[in-house]
Amino acid sequence: MHGIPRKAMGRVLKSRYDDFEYDTDFNFSGRTDWEIVEHLLTYDNRTVDTDEVHTILDEFAVELEKEMENGKKPLIHPGVESLLNELNMQEDLYLGLVTGNILKGARIKLSAAGLYHYFPVGGFGDDARLRRNLPSFAIKRAKMLTKGGCDTSNTDTG
Repeated sequence: MHGIPRKAMGRVLKSRYDDFEYDTDFNFSGRTDWEIVEHLLTYDNRTVDTDEVHTILDEFAVELEKEMENGKKPLIHPGVESLLNELNMQEDLYLGLVTGNILKGARIKLSAAGLYHYFPVGGFGDDARLRRNLPSFAIKRAKMLTKGGCDTSNTDTG
């Protein structure tokens, strides 16, 4: 999956800026989509404008979906789906997702892998610029969805 988002983002930036200088050594891992766009624009000596970043991320989601429609699928490691099935059957457990991907991007990737239905709530890269701030969004959504019946006392948000 690593190459698919990079290619999609590259197409978006090259289509917006003919002379775009792409940082090919930049590692997307562990960053929010917002941070990735911010870095790539800064690397290319472009101004980071909030509205433009949102537009780029919207265009990125469209390109990512095109990749998935062309048959590109995320790798699912052995045992992941069976583990999610097992966890999903436990009545006292509620699954959520925290990811640096924007919600549209996470939905596209997880749907292509057949895993989106396991994660009814989450914290996403369009909730906050920094990844460390995302768990609180997932917890808030879980509490709203369960009408406050979600015990997060044993949830590690650090």
